[in-house]
Amino acid sequence: MTVLQFDAPISDKLHQQIRYTLETTPFVRIVLHAVTDSQLVLLAAAPSPSADDEEEPQEPLLRMVRQMKQRFGISPVQSCSGMIYDDYAMVERSYQEASALLQIKQRFPEETKAVFNYTDLGYYRYLPHILQEKQLHRFENPALRKIRKYDREHHSRLLQTLEVFLNNDSNVKAAAELLHIHINTLTYRLKRIAEIGGIDLNSMDQKVTLYLDLKTEKWSSNRE
Repeated sequence: MTVLQFDAPISDKLHQQIRYTLETTPFVRIVLHAVTDSQLVLLAAAPSPSADDEEEPQEPLLRMVRQMKQRFGISPVQSCSGMIYDDYAMVERSYQEASALLQIKQRFPEETKAVFNYTDLGYYRYLPHILQEKQLHRFENPALRKIRKYDREHHSRLLQTLEVFLNNDSNVKAAAELLHIHINTLTYRLKRIAEIGGIDLNSMDQKVTLYLDLKTEKWSSNRE
Protein backbone atom coordinates (compact mmCIF):
# COMPACT_ATOMS: atom_id res chain seq x y z
CA MET A 1 0.00 0.00 0.00
CA THR A 2 1.07 3.56 -0.70
CA VAL A 3 -0.18 6.75 0.91
CA LEU A 4 0.27 10.02 -0.99
CA GLN A 5 -0.17 13.07 1.21
CA PHE A 6 -1.22 16.34 -0.47
CA ASP A 7 -0.97 19.77 1.12
CA ALA A 8 -4.72 20.43 0.83
CA PRO A 9 -7.96 18.42 0.63
CA ILE A 10 -8.32 16.63 -2.70
CA SER A 11 -10.94 18.43 -4.79
CA ASP A 12 -13.17 16.80 -7.41
CA LYS A 13 -11.02 18.26 -10.18
CA LEU A 14 -7.82 16.97 -8.59
CA HIS A 15 -9.44 13.57 -8.08
CA GLN A 16 -10.30 13.42 -11.81
CA GLN A 17 -6.71 14.27 -12.72
CA ILE A 18 -5.45 11.63 -10.31
CA ARG A 19 -7.80 9.01 -11.76
CA TYR A 20 -6.65 9.84 -15.29
CA THR A 21 -3.02 9.40 -14.24
CA LEU A 22 -3.76 6.09 -12.53
CA GLU A 23 -5.63 4.76 -15.55
CA THR A 24 -3.02 5.77 -18.13
CA THR A 25 0.31 5.31 -16.37
CA PRO A 26 2.43 2.51 -17.86
CA PHE A 27 4.72 2.29 -14.84
CA VAL A 28 2.57 0.48 -12.31
CA ARG A 29 -0.79 -1.31 -12.13
CA ILE A 30 -3.12 0.18 -9.53
CA VAL A 31 -5.60 -2.40 -8.25
CA LEU A 32 -7.69 0.12 -6.32
CA HIS A 33 -7.47 3.58 -4.82
CA ALA A 34 -9.27 5.66 -2.22
CA VAL A 35 -9.33 9.36 -1.37
CA THR A 36 -9.65 10.56 2.22
CA ASP A 37 -9.45 14.31 2.73
CA SER A 38 -5.90 15.20 1.64
CA GLN A 39 -4.64 11.63 1.18
CA LEU A 40 -4.62 9.28 -1.78
CA VAL A 41 -4.34 5.61 -0.77
CA LEU A 42 -3.17 3.18 -3.47
CA LEU A 43 -3.07 -0.59 -3.69
CA ALA A 44 -0.60 -1.48 -6.43
CA ALA A 45 0.13 -4.88 -7.91
CA ALA A 46 3.51 -6.27 -6.94
CA PRO A 47 6.25 -6.02 -9.61
CA SER A 48 6.32 -9.02 -11.93
CA PRO A 49 9.17 -11.54 -11.56
CA SER A 50 10.53 -10.37 -14.91
CA ALA A 51 10.94 -6.80 -13.65
CA ASP A 52 14.44 -5.38 -13.36
CA ASP A 53 15.84 -6.79 -10.10
CA GLU A 54 17.97 -3.69 -9.63
CA GLU A 55 14.98 -1.35 -9.61
CA GLU A 56 13.78 -0.19 -6.22
CA PRO A 57 10.19 -1.33 -5.45
CA GLN A 58 8.92 2.23 -5.05
CA GLU A 59 10.50 3.55 -8.27
CA PRO A 60 7.45 2.85 -10.52
CA LEU A 61 5.25 4.80 -8.09
CA LEU A 62 7.72 7.66 -7.96
CA ARG A 63 7.74 7.77 -11.77
CA MET A 64 3.95 7.89 -11.72
CA VAL A 65 4.08 10.83 -9.27
CA ARG A 66 6.54 12.64 -11.55
CA GLN A 67 4.20 12.05 -14.49
CA MET A 68 1.31 13.51 -12.50
CA LYS A 69 3.35 16.64 -11.88
CA GLN A 70 4.39 16.94 -15.53
CA ARG A 71 0.82 16.56 -16.82
CA PHE A 72 -1.13 18.58 -14.27
CA GLY A 73 1.44 20.47 -12.19
CA ILE A 74 0.35 18.64 -9.04
CA SER A 75 2.29 16.37 -6.75
CA PRO A 76 1.98 15.07 -3.18
CA VAL A 77 4.12 16.54 -0.44
CA GLN A 78 4.87 13.04 0.86
CA SER A 79 4.91 9.57 -0.66
CA CYS A 80 5.03 6.59 1.72
CA SER A 81 4.82 2.88 0.94
CA GLY A 82 4.38 -0.13 3.19
CA MET A 83 6.11 -3.43 2.59
CA ILE A 84 5.24 -5.59 -0.42
CA TYR A 85 3.29 -8.76 0.41
CA ASP A 86 2.11 -11.69 -1.71
CA ASP A 87 -1.03 -12.19 0.38
CA TYR A 88 -3.98 -9.77 0.05
CA ALA A 89 -4.73 -10.46 3.72
CA MET A 90 -1.67 -8.35 4.51
CA VAL A 91 -3.11 -5.21 2.88
CA GLU A 92 -4.08 -3.66 6.20
CA ARG A 93 -0.60 -4.23 7.63
CA SER A 94 0.99 -2.60 4.60
CA TYR A 95 -1.36 0.38 5.00
CA GLN A 96 -0.45 0.70 8.68
CA GLU A 97 3.24 0.64 7.73
CA ALA A 98 2.75 3.38 5.13
CA SER A 99 0.78 5.47 7.65
CA ALA A 100 3.47 5.00 10.31
CA LEU A 101 6.13 6.09 7.82
CA LEU A 102 4.09 9.19 6.97
CA GLN A 103 3.83 10.17 10.64
CA ILE A 104 7.56 9.72 11.16
CA LYS A 105 8.42 11.72 8.03
CA GLN A 106 6.20 14.54 9.28
CA ARG A 107 8.05 14.61 12.61
CA PHE A 108 11.56 14.07 11.21
CA PRO A 109 11.42 15.66 7.73
CA GLU A 110 15.14 16.28 7.27
CA GLU A 111 16.28 12.96 8.69
CA THR A 112 13.86 10.90 6.55
CA LYS A 113 13.58 13.00 3.39
CA ALA A 114 15.17 10.23 1.29
CA VAL A 115 12.99 7.46 2.79
CA PHE A 116 9.91 6.42 0.79
CA ASN A 117 9.48 2.77 1.80
CA TYR A 118 8.87 1.32 5.24
CA THR A 119 11.64 -1.22 4.68
CA ASP A 120 14.18 1.64 4.53
CA LEU A 121 13.01 3.35 7.72
CA GLY A 122 15.68 1.83 9.95
CA TYR A 123 15.54 2.45 13.69
CA TYR A 124 12.89 5.17 13.31
CA ARG A 125 10.24 2.44 13.14
CA TYR A 126 11.04 1.59 16.76
CA LEU A 127 10.73 5.12 18.16
CA PRO A 128 6.96 4.91 18.91
CA HIS A 129 7.56 1.70 20.88
CA ILE A 130 10.52 3.16 22.76
CA LEU A 131 8.47 6.25 23.60
CA GLN A 132 5.57 4.10 24.79
CA GLU A 133 7.92 2.17 27.08
CA LYS A 134 9.39 5.40 28.48
CA GLN A 135 5.95 6.88 29.12
CA LEU A 136 4.75 3.69 30.79
CA HIS A 137 7.58 3.88 33.31
CA ARG A 138 7.78 7.70 33.33
CA PHE A 139 11.44 7.43 32.45
CA GLU A 140 13.69 10.39 31.69
CA ASN A 141 17.33 9.90 30.84
CA PRO A 142 19.19 11.15 33.96
CA ALA A 143 22.18 12.39 31.97
CA LEU A 144 19.98 14.47 29.68
CA ARG A 145 18.05 15.77 32.70
CA LYS A 146 21.29 16.98 34.32
CA ILE A 147 22.51 18.65 31.13
CA ARG A 148 19.14 20.31 30.54
CA LYS A 149 19.16 21.64 34.12
CA TYR A 150 22.70 23.00 33.65
CA ASP A 151 21.67 24.72 30.41
CA ARG A 152 18.73 26.43 32.15
CA GLU A 153 20.84 27.65 35.04
CA HIS A 154 23.82 28.80 32.98
CA HIS A 155 22.07 29.85 29.75
CA SER A 156 24.28 27.43 27.83
CA ARG A 157 23.56 25.10 24.90
CA LEU A 158 25.29 21.90 25.89
CA LEU A 159 22.29 19.72 25.03
CA GLN A 160 22.22 21.11 21.50
CA THR A 161 25.96 20.50 21.25
CA LEU A 162 25.52 16.89 22.31
CA GLU A 163 22.69 16.36 19.82
CA VAL A 164 24.68 17.78 16.90
CA PHE A 165 27.71 15.72 17.92
CA LEU A 166 25.68 12.49 18.00
CA ASN A 167 23.81 13.33 14.80
CA ASN A 168 27.16 13.57 13.04
CA ASP A 169 28.40 10.19 14.22
CA SER A 170 30.77 11.74 16.81
CA ASN A 171 32.63 13.58 14.05
CA VAL A 172 34.17 16.54 15.89
CA LYS A 173 35.09 18.46 12.75
CA ALA A 174 31.63 18.17 11.17
CA ALA A 175 29.86 19.02 14.43
CA ALA A 176 32.06 22.06 15.04
CA GLU A 177 31.34 23.37 11.55
CA LEU A 178 27.58 22.99 12.01
CA LEU A 179 27.74 24.71 15.40
CA HIS A 180 29.99 27.47 13.97
CA ILE A 181 32.56 27.02 16.74
CA HIS A 182 36.24 26.09 16.89
CA ILE A 183 37.11 22.42 17.38
CA ASN A 184 38.83 23.30 20.67
CA THR A 185 35.61 24.93 21.89
CA LEU A 186 33.63 21.83 20.96
CA THR A 187 36.18 19.60 22.70
CA TYR A 188 35.81 21.67 25.87
CA ARG A 189 32.00 21.49 25.67
CA LEU A 190 32.08 17.72 25.22
CA LYS A 191 34.31 17.43 28.28
CA ARG A 192 31.79 19.47 30.30
CA ILE A 193 28.92 17.37 28.93
CA ALA A 194 30.68 14.19 30.03
CA GLU A 195 31.35 15.63 33.49
CA ILE A 196 27.87 17.06 34.07
CA GLY A 197 25.95 14.09 32.70
CA GLY A 198 28.30 11.38 33.91
CA ILE A 199 28.67 10.22 30.32
CA ASP A 200 31.44 8.20 28.69
CA LEU A 201 31.45 9.54 25.14
CA ASN A 202 33.73 6.68 24.11
CA SER A 203 31.00 4.16 24.94
CA MET A 204 28.89 3.24 21.93
CA ASP A 205 26.15 1.83 24.19
CA GLN A 206 25.83 5.12 26.07
CA LYS A 207 25.89 7.20 22.88
CA VAL A 208 23.23 5.05 21.20
CA THR A 209 21.04 5.32 24.30
CA LEU A 210 21.44 9.11 24.42
CA TYR A 211 20.76 9.36 20.69
CA LEU A 212 17.53 7.35 20.89
CA ASP A 213 16.36 9.21 23.99
CA LEU A 214 16.92 12.53 22.23
CA LYS A 215 14.95 11.29 19.22
CA THR A 216 12.03 10.06 21.32
CA GLU A 217 11.99 13.38 23.20
CA LYS A 218 11.74 15.16 19.85
CA TRP A 219 8.95 12.78 18.77
CA SER A 220 7.05 13.45 22.00
CA SER A 221 7.43 17.24 21.81
CA ASN A 222 6.31 17.28 18.16
CA ARG A 223 3.19 15.29 19.07
CA GLU A 224 2.34 17.79 21.80
